[in-house]
Amino acid sequence: MGAGNTLAYWMNIGDNTIHLNQNLAQGTSNQAIAALIAHEALHADYSYYPAKWIAYTRSRYPALPLVDIHIYPDPWEEDTIDQEYTAYGKQVAVWNALKEARVDANNDAWAAYYAQGEADMKAEIRLLYNTGGTVYEEF
Repeated sequence: MGAGNTLAYWMNIGDNTIHLNQNLAQGTSNQAIAALIAHEALHADYSYYPAKWIAYTRSRYPALPLVDIHIYPDPWEEDTIDQEYTAYGKQVAVWNALKEARVDANNDAWAAYYAQGEADMKAEIRLLYNTGGTVYEEF
């Protein structure tokens, strides 16, 4: 995903930076920003440690053939639906730990999807990400 209307994004290993859109960050709580940074940091971890995440994916889906796992250190490869699920899971965990009585439409929506279970959450991620002709790999 690009920078335009995105609050935060991880670019690649060469850039080694989580970018924060300062215009969109205005009025966003530090807790909500921390949750988004946790999401993007998980993407960075996938880039730096692909073998770790391949092993993690295989532990969750032991019948999944290795050839069907698309985790690469290459910064130009798209993330997978499962990677986004894991990143949103981290975002939700941080948001739930920090939010106190705060409301944040983005984080609260992802927390609600996550609470419905993996299948529903991944369905929502597919709706969001598989647009404009791009279809993300599942794993």
